[in-house]
Amino acid sequence: MSRILAITAVFFAVLAAPAAARPNGAAQPASWAQPEIKVVVAHGLMAKSVQTFHPNDPLTSGALTALVSGLALEGPIFTTQSTAPVTMAQLDATLVRALGLTDAAAQFAAAARAAGLAPPSRFGTEVVARLLGLRTNHPAQLDSLELLPSQAATRAEAAYSAAQIDGSEDRPVTRPVRGEPKTFSGINYLLQYSMPNFYFHATTAYAILRSNGVELGKADFMAHSIEGWKNFRGEHRGASAIGKESNVVA
Repeated sequence: MSRILAITAVFFAVLAAPAAARPNGAAQPASWAQPEIKVVVAHGLMAKSVQTFHPNDPLTSGALTALVSGLALEGPIFTTQSTAPVTMAQLDATLVRALGLTDAAAQFAAAARAAGLAPPSRFGTEVVARLLGLRTNHPAQLDSLELLPSQAATRAEAAYSAAQIDGSEDRPVTRPVRGEPKTFSGINYLLQYSMPNFYFHATTAYAILRSNGVELGKADFMAHSIEGWKNFRGEHRGASAIGKESNVVA
């Protein structure tokens, strides 16, 4: 993972950082995640009906285990009876691990540390979760819904995350574009909006770092796409060394 992606990850994480939560007694709308709850329930997950979903209840470890299994991310469907609450950080980490992106999360964290930062332990999984759209930022008028990483996740938060995974390629996604709402299909949102947006920021940050004298080469930018890069990196000096040796300028 190159240093440029670490800087970009920090940029996204700062922009998406949640506001401090209000006391638990604050009034909460029962259906802020209603569309996502309908998707999850329609696929036989978390509840038998929308009416019995209880979106504001704390997410339990048993419910999360059953949800991940039901999404076919980790083998056959099974459940546990654990009623231990799951924090927002644990929700992110569980879904990122189930999606097979633990290594990517670790690379984000390692690259951030290599860049001289001191990220919290949740940094990598939270960055991956946010970049995948598994988390949402509530509007200012619903600020009481924002939960800190150490706070218990709600069933509504879990439903929102699960809905981004289950059948997301066809689900409509509406985002503000130049101040106006624009609706994409899930696959078009990924290919026409999210990925171009990510690489725009990554490329811009790369160019800024190079213009300020940071020794970066094309291999630093492209390291994540080199086949067998993990093994190669363990046997050689790393992307920066390759960039210097090849004298590649991007």
